Amino acid sequence: MCERANQISSSEDIADAVDVEVEEIPPYLPQYNISREDDVVVVHLAADGKRVAAQMKWGFIPSWSKDKPIQVANARAEKVASSGMYRSAYRRRRCIVPFSGFYEWPYSEVPVRGQPATNYKRRDGKPMCMAGLWEEWHEVERFLVITTDPNPLMLQLPHHRMPVILDPQDVGAWLDLENEEAHKLLVPCPEDWLTAECVGTYVNNTRHEGPKCLEPFTPPSDDEPFRLH
Repeated sequence: MCERANQISSSEDIADAVDVEVEEIPPYLPQYNISREDDVVVVHLAADGKRVAAQMKWGFIPSWSKDKPIQVANARAEKVASSGMYRSAYRRRRCIVPFSGFYEWPYSEVPVRGQPATNYKRRDGKPMCMAGLWEEWHEVERFLVITTDPNPLMLQLPHHRMPVILDPQDVGAWLDLENEEAHKLLVPCPEDWLTAECVGTYVNNTRHEGPKCLEPFTPPSDDEPFRLH
């Protein structure tokens, strides 16, 4: 986890969440079913230290990866500062991924046919400020989402990891490459920040797109109620 998400917030809401000018948000269409290789609005620091927004592909590939690239959607918080896979990006290329929500499925890392998803989003409706890393590989900018231990809400599904969702006030501290305490931000967010909604199986297929991905799940019948557990 987390390998499926949506980014349907307005450019104004994203700009407000990550503290950039709305005019700097690149044009984008709402995406209800994001997976690897999709383009996503991501915020990072430019060479001059200014926050900038750009579209990057989900699927981090380290710059040293050659003919058979190693691509990852997530990285464990415990490893980003020390692993050779992520260490350079942690020191030089941190980012914020303002997803509107992310999907999870019970008991599995990937969708199972007929199994509904749960969409997690902020209770206040604002974009999430997920901590991430980015890298340029073959002139294409790519990012990953950092994960940490689950909070009590995520354990209800159950899941062993969740994305690091920062308080907007901590965005600057995470992006600050001189901040030697940045790793202390990589912890579970408070349970009451989030809400969970069971959605239908339409989103299970990565080729499906649109608002239908977020339509509530309807059990097969009253005689056979669906249970997640």
